[in-house]
Amino acid sequence: MTTATATAPPCVAHLVSHSTARLQHSRAALLLHLNAAFRTKKTTKNNLSSRNTSSTIAAALPFELSPPPIDHDFLDSVTAEGAKVSEEGIIETFENDDEALDAFDNGVVVMDLSHFGRIRASGDDRIQFLHNQTTANFECLSEGQGCETVFVTPTARTIDIAYAWIMKKAVLLMVSPETCGNITEMLNKYIFFADKVEIQDITKQTCLFALSGPKSSEVMANLNLGDLVGQPYGTNRHYNKVFHC
Repeated sequence: MTTATATAPPCVAHLVSHSTARLQHSRAALLLHLNAAFRTKKTTKNNLSSRNTSSTIAAALPFELSPPPIDHDFLDSVTAEGAKVSEEGIIETFENDDEALDAFDNGVVVMDLSHFGRIRASGDDRIQFLHNQTTANFECLSEGQGCETVFVTPTARTIDIAYAWIMKKAVLLMVSPETCGNITEMLNKYIFFADKVEIQDITKQTCLFALSGPKSSEVMANLNLGDLVGQPYGTNRHYNKVFHC
């Protein structure tokens, strides 16, 4: 799975690539759970897979600044290329479902999961803060690792299951679309005056994509990320990536 923030080319994108060793590979499970459209190389000549781009990947840099706004609306771009988008902003189909499902089973697909919420926690106390506010043991994690964690109410009722990726200067949380606003508000509510923590909802400033299919590893290798394949679940790497299109 790959998460990225994207802006209009030329652009700077913060790219977090990570291992998905524990993801379910059931086609039905992914279709039902992610509710996302699949985009394959044959959908259009002007797409992520076939677009002629050159890029430079720098060494991992601190994720100290919140990502800038995206200059061009991503959904407008994919709609112009034939995507059907729901009122909730979910890409439902490119009208090539049979082709996409075949690529999912035998090749590789790019899935847009940008409707999922993304929350950035930063500040010197971010690890201890998240350790206290969720069920995961964040204090045993280090940069480049990740985990699943659960947000709960004061009476231990589940609010949401989140994915967390530990970066050098921040923690990135992926949550359900319906809970992102409430979780952001809740976390900000529990920041005390002396806490060095900042919580930001960066969903609208970023995009989230996932690679799936038996040839996903080949794409990772082409992105110089092949060493992440097969690593423990949650393993991630943060890049400052510059695209020239």
